[in-house]
Amino acid sequence: MILISGYNKVTVYNDRIEFKVQHTINKLSKLWLLQFKEIQSIDANLQLTKRGFLLSEILSDYLPVSPIWNTLTITLKNGEKKVINTKVYKKDIIRALEILKKLTKGDIIISN
Repeated sequence: MILISGYNKVTVYNDRIEFKVQHTINKLSKLWLLQFKEIQSIDANLQLTKRGFLLSEILSDYLPVSPIWNTLTITLKNGEKKVINTKVYKKDIIRALEILKKLTKGDIIISN
């Protein structure tokens, strides 16, 4: 049996940020699209690197390994919180947050 896992992606536009988890089974796919004007702050707990991902995938064949995710807690201006768990690598999320910070001129508080 061959199982294709899909992909995780973060994209920054001029006015919004998009997180996408695409699975081969569409019902398991997720999309978070957040307008900059809605976001108050982003707290990033970034543990997953490319090397760490590959290592955990190899070890999971032999040992019970808890999955490693990068977690972003996004607080909206209306007080609502969105928690996004993604397998987008740490360096890619940091790059996206740096672009977001430049585009919003620092209006969004980012902690990582």
